[in-house]
Amino acid sequence: MNRLERFTLKECERRRLFAFLFLCSACLATSSQPAPAARAPDLEYLAELQQRADDLALHRQRQWLSLLHMHAGLIGGPRSKIDDPAFFLSPAGKTDPRAELHATLAGYFEPPGEDPLSHARCRFPARFSFLESKLGLNAARLPVPACDAFDAVQQQLDPTSITLVFPSAYINSPASMFGHTLLVFDSASHDRLISKALSYAAVTGQSFGPAFAVSGILGLYPGYYTVQPYHEKVQSYNAISHRDLWEYELNLNAAEVDTIFRHAWELQNIYSDYFFFSENCSGNLLDLLDVSRPEIRLADQFRYQVIPVDVVRAVNDAGLVRDVTYRPSTATTIRELGTSLSHEARSTAVAMAHGKNSPSNIVALVDGAAERIAILDLAALYAQYLYTQIVIDPPTYRARYLSILRARSRLGRADGEAGGAAMPARPETGHRPGRVGVGAGTRDGDPYQAVRLRMAYHTLTDRDTGYERGAHVQFFDLEGRYNGARDGLELERLLLAEVISISPRDDLFKPVSWRFGAGLGQMKLTDNSDQLVFKLDSGSGLAWHVGDPVIAYVMLEGALRAGSDLPADYAVGAGVAAGVLASWGNRSKSVLRLASRAYGFAETFEAHEISLTQSIYLRRNAMLSLEISATETAGYGSGSAGLFAHAYF
Repeated sequence: MNRLERFTLKECERRRLFAFLFLCSACLATSSQPAPAARAPDLEYLAELQQRADDLALHRQRQWLSLLHMHAGLIGGPRSKIDDPAFFLSPAGKTDPRAELHATLAGYFEPPGEDPLSHARCRFPARFSFLESKLGLNAARLPVPACDAFDAVQQQLDPTSITLVFPSAYINSPASMFGHTLLVFDSASHDRLISKALSYAAVTGQSFGPAFAVSGILGLYPGYYTVQPYHEKVQSYNAISHRDLWEYELNLNAAEVDTIFRHAWELQNIYSDYFFFSENCSGNLLDLLDVSRPEIRLADQFRYQVIPVDVVRAVNDAGLVRDVTYRPSTATTIRELGTSLSHEARSTAVAMAHGKNSPSNIVALVDGAAERIAILDLAALYAQYLYTQIVIDPPTYRARYLSILRARSRLGRADGEAGGAAMPARPETGHRPGRVGVGAGTRDGDPYQAVRLRMAYHTLTDRDTGYERGAHVQFFDLEGRYNGARDGLELERLLLAEVISISPRDDLFKPVSWRFGAGLGQMKLTDNSDQLVFKLDSGSGLAWHVGDPVIAYVMLEGALRAGSDLPADYAVGAGVAAGVLASWGNRSKSVLRLASRAYGFAETFEAHEISLTQSIYLRRNAMLSLEISATETAGYGSGSAGLFAHAYF
């Protein structure tokens, strides 16, 4: 999470008033009215409704199950993904949809208390709408015939359409490396920025570290739905983080929009256990879409793993997308404008943003009106970026920014002035995150056959369409080999997690490239044997563009190897690595890596390696790769070459 996404528990309590209770004036006006006099519940009518619900088997209907976020479990019957007891009116409601339906109907006949919002009629408006449409509820026979608070808020916000927003993946934030999704309730004003955004996120109190990763994977954090003005989310993602926004306007009708809005109201203050790979920001939004159109059953498509871009793809494939809007981040816009300028012009703009050149001297510094305009536009954007990154303080920023704008206003509008960053390939057009592969090759002269499986997500050798170039994130990468001349079937590697960020530096941005990986893998030992050991690798360095299609990098790296076959059970080393990424159009890519390490703890030896992977993309979800490598450990050499076919799922 970035700095604006991190929640403290105190902040979460404030935001949890949720939805639509931003308009507290409407709610207070209603709740201040005296409660109507209590009357005896119409138990005969309640029994009649419960019987009719059983006759129609409403508790088995897909929409009712979606309202409860209930899905079939691996063992036993259905089970809700919601873990907060406050979401259920029946003690058995988490696993018994019929009991929850009966309890909901019974709740409508409870007399109103001091807080009208706590009554089942107002607390669960989506459930009421569903049951009213199926049973023809007679509101006049209920103690609370209407929910004025909800009606007032709905009228004020006036949601007319819903947009699914995908903030692109941000590899330098562990919680955002796969991207994110949220829903925006568009109003009749057609100004999306003033609309309200609904998102789901974990309340962690931290953003990095082993405890963060383990807790997120095991579901030890509570997750809450929160509502913010959408312009705040845009500021958070676009300006502070280097994240583009993709807005997918959904073609839902008025009744479907109303259903989602009502169900969002029901989720206020409600938590569910957050699981990084399944019940995450995207997985828990699927049930809201299913509530509106149960037949699409989006949530059922994702049982064990939910990756945000896959949700975008599923929504698009279901025919729910009406229109797509692209909002480039400030960093993307700066890069786009900077590519049209020379190195000297970019340096001039950066100096102005840092206050080292006066904008009023632009005429003396630069010849040509068009270039002066471009430099000042870039300087203004870059000053904004420095402010959001807390590089310059607010008073300095205001004075510097206004000085740039004054100089810019004197130059007027340029002919053919740029209209913003060009739209790149949409995220859902990229390859799918899972990958299987088969291949054959030779290692030290012995032939082998191999099978591979990767659960997620994208590597340096994969096609970059729809992904950030230089980003590498993968979890659970398994390869098994059969080698008749060696030990037969063996595990080549089981990579639990590996994250690599190759981020080129330029005049405008100075990112640090880095890598981290952990898992099991084969290693040549100092006695010239190959054994499976635990590997932990990390590194940090710099990267640069070398021409248009090529990125080069260099890193200082550390390595830990552990296993009972090592003489001291472990070895620790450090060294240097360098590499090249070269994309040849949209059809192939070359990835070269060289590394040299010296191990000096527990055991002393040197290890060197060189590898080359040539990928050829047959189509979006199919790839061939030629992989060649050579290693030398403690003076013992090894070489391998293999050809693999990969399919993505």
